[in-house]
Amino acid sequence: MRYSLDTNILVRLVVGDHPTLSPAAADLVRNNDCHLSVIALAEMGYVLMSVYDATIQDVAAGARKIVALPTVEVENAVRVLKAVQAAESGMDWFDAMLWAAMPNDCTLATFDRKFANRATRLQWQPAVQSVLP
Repeated sequence: MRYSLDTNILVRLVVGDHPTLSPAAADLVRNNDCHLSVIALAEMGYVLMSVYDATIQDVAAGARKIVALPTVEVENAVRVLKAVQAAESGMDWFDAMLWAAMPNDCTLATFDRKFANRATRLQWQPAVQSVLP
């Protein structure tokens, strides 16, 4: 069977804090083909930072751990890894994941100049553009 992973599965994999659910999450991922959506990864970052007081480095390490699993297929994998690296370097986690999730034929419109400037410096394609009036 193939599964798309929910955030609670991802958190259990990264944190490993539940005596029943953490091993169940590991078994599920180890024994099945899995899909990892960018939105679940973004939400995982939110949960880890807000509930577990994780640092961005902890979140990035958790994301890398999951992305590296051989049974996990990652939506927009190349961009997800670029986004994780950018978040470690100071970009907002959610901005980075938003960029990772967008279609290749779009430019990401934002009023956030800081985000647009960082994306430009990183030479991200597809592009991020500030559309401030």
